[in-house]
Amino acid sequence: MSDLVTDGRLLQVDHGLYAPAGHQAAAPDQHDTQDQPRQPQLPEGVDGALVVQAADLIISSQFGSQSMVQRKLRVGFALAGRLLESLEQRGIVGPADGSKARPVLVTPDAQDDVLRELRADFALAADD
Repeated sequence: MSDLVTDGRLLQVDHGLYAPAGHQAAAPDQHDTQDQPRQPQLPEGVDGALVVQAADLIISSQFGSQSMVQRKLRVGFALAGRLLESLEQRGIVGPADGSKARPVLVTPDAQDDVLRELRADFALAADD
């Protein structure tokens, strides 16, 4: 569905705001991200502690299976997938290849350092 414009000008959509063609629409507020502390981006419903647990499980077993994460952490299949996507963004597992397990990119030797970094990112206490 579209609006009838009688004077020959078209309307363009910019972030939900309508403006006549040739006119600049109001820009959304830009926040200065340099002054803000770095917050890790997590998919909706994903807890930082679960990401650390999933990383620990996957690095120690060297097997990046979504169904294994689901079973061992007792989470749903969709949440296990979001956990693996989060670990992929952090360079811990490789991309998905159909139904195969994802390749694990971190060796067991680097496990402590990676888990320490993840805990620091999510402001979690170490489980000593």
